[in-house]
Amino acid sequence: MTVKAYAKINLTLDVLSKRADGYHDIASVMQTVSLHDTLSFDIENRVDGENEIIIKSSDKTVPTDEKNLCHRACSLFFEEFGISGKTVIINIEKNIPVAAGLGGGSSDCAETLKALNKMLGTNADTETLKKLAVKLGADVPFFIEGGCMKAEGIGDVLTPVKVSEHFILLAKPTDALLSGAIYKDFDELFEESPELFPKPTTEDFLAASNRFPFISNMLAPVSEKKASSITLLKKELSSLGADACEMTGSGPTVFAVFETEASAKEALEKLKNRIVTSFCGIYKTVNNF
Repeated sequence: MTVKAYAKINLTLDVLSKRADGYHDIASVMQTVSLHDTLSFDIENRVDGENEIIIKSSDKTVPTDEKNLCHRACSLFFEEFGISGKTVIINIEKNIPVAAGLGGGSSDCAETLKALNKMLGTNADTETLKKLAVKLGADVPFFIEGGCMKAEGIGDVLTPVKVSEHFILLAKPTDALLSGAIYKDFDELFEESPELFPKPTTEDFLAASNRFPFISNMLAPVSEKKASSITLLKKELSSLGADACEMTGSGPTVFAVFETEASAKEALEKLKNRIVTSFCGIYKTVNNF
């Protein structure tokens, strides 16, 4: 079985409060885009009653042991449904950059749960899969359905949102950022200087007819402080005619929204001549309606 695991962008990301469990309550509009990893699954029966999980990845920086989210998804799935005597082999063709704010690992993880559910005939419904997904990571429940969703709580309370299709230019600077460190620094800086941060915009985004002005990310000031290339990318993309541009997740990838493919392609060619990036490309939004 072969599936696509789509990347996501955060059209809005409001960080509302820190929880006792270390997570943060958020409000966000999350949107899948056509950039995707490709996962191939094979399941073999074993006579010894044991389970084995074999992960292979085209990206050698991706762990293939218990640290891999797909590996953890398999283990949790076996435990939840009492499955034994299986060897699961997962081949991951990585196209989504790692540690980019695009949710590649979470998307792969969600597709693993969905594939096992189908191939092993457990027939768990969507809500059951989401409950499993939240045990694996805050973004994983979103990827069970994908499309465009308002995400609340830690990202596990999801409501579908209807949006128009657009072309998305993605550009990742050469900087590397760690999500946990960004949230930690956010807590410290927000307490000291809350005026540095944009106000929450998710509700305004959902209520507006013209949503572009409300695309924002409350983590951006922290990430831009660590990586000035994010600020530079946003300025360049704005000057190249994007309807809106912002950092996705905790960064460092920046996305720009265009209504036509031609305008996105023109902006991409100009961007390549002005700024060095580790990854860039044009993709379409992927919706479920």
